[in-house]
Amino acid sequence: MTRTDALYFALTTFTTVGYGDITARSQTGRVLAMLQMTGGLLLVGVAARVLTDAIQAGLRQQHHDRPPG
Repeated sequence: MTRTDALYFALTTFTTVGYGDITARSQTGRVLAMLQMTGGLLLVGVAARVLTDAIQAGLRQQHHDRPPG
């Protein structure tokens, strides 16, 4: 196994993509698959951050608009 293979299998496990029927066999294919997996993680993280910020802003606005009393 090369370092690329080891990183591919570690990243596949970490991202919970799993080992399905279709897998990358070449080094180039594995690198491209790793880039896609990493991009997916980043996309999910950014989406979670945007959603969290929107919820917090909505709660702040709701608290600000509430009449005293």
